[in-house]
Amino acid sequence: TGIKPLSKQGPFLGSDRWLRGQIIKKLLVKKEPIHALQTFFDHPRFMVIIDKLVKEGVIMQNKGILEITP
Repeated sequence: TGIKPLSKQGPFLGSDRWLRGQIIKKLLVKKEPIHALQTFFDHPRFMVIIDKLVKEGVIMQNKGILEITP
């Protein structure tokens, strides 16, 4: 369109949006222990993102196991 955006998004790889997508992608395949995912992704904002996904109702946590909310 030739119209320049007012702001530019930051890099996607390694971002919160990227991590959210990766967590959901893994949990669509199978339930995972939270500590295993945290070790696998090793992202400084991992728990913040997990908490947001739980609060939004996208995933649920039961006894340390994460899964997609039915």
